[in-house]
Amino acid sequence: MGRYKKVFGIAGMTGAAVCAAALAVSAIMQGFSPLYGFIAQLGAYPGRAIVASPALLMNAGLILFGLTFGVYMFFRGWHEATPARTVLGIFGVLAGLLAAAMAMYTMNNAVIHFMASGGFYAAVFVLSVLYIVFAVLRFIKLQMATLIVAFLAGLSSAAFALFVLTGNMAQTLAMQSVDAAKSVEPFALVGLGALVLTLAFAIMLAAEVLGGENTSSAATTQKRKVREIAF
Repeated sequence: MGRYKKVFGIAGMTGAAVCAAALAVSAIMQGFSPLYGFIAQLGAYPGRAIVASPALLMNAGLILFGLTFGVYMFFRGWHEATPARTVLGIFGVLAGLLAAAMAMYTMNNAVIHFMASGGFYAAVFVLSVLYIVFAVLRFIKLQMATLIVAFLAGLSSAAFALFVLTGNMAQTLAMQSVDAAKSVEPFALVGLGALVLTLAFAIMLAAEVLGGENTSSAATTQKRKVREIAF
């Protein structure tokens, strides 16, 4: 990637890290509890207006993450240009765009938000599965720690995507608005865990290029040279 690999790698890591920090600060400022509060509620604006509120901080962090991660995945897929990296790049860009859309269309625009949210977690699930498959088949370099995080992110994202896209999200939130009593909502924890694991997965993907990783394209070129010498 030449001199640009560190720039895009650092940008991808920074976007995810800033998003995690914005999520934590916004949650503290709003007295948010992951035991019964969904992230969608954390990003909703009071009075249906974009104001200087903790929700704005959280959504800005999510948009930053979506854009930086999408750009990083696009650049890496385009630069390395192997089938595996290209496919990963496509779903990385898709996940990034949907993350930004999820933040732009908050629960104040519930229908669009649920579509973007479900699509985001579904895209993360596909991205995670593809990463695991390509790593196991050695189409890309195998990083065991990243592999484990990808598995956990994919599993939790799949569960939450099904929860959202089947309409259970809207139904649960409607019940919460009627019942003032706050009880533990398991899928609130699943959704938060899926997002946190996705951010960790994104940071680890971006960090790969900072350690001088032998990319798939480099490995392919080396194999080609060996074959040429053999013949």
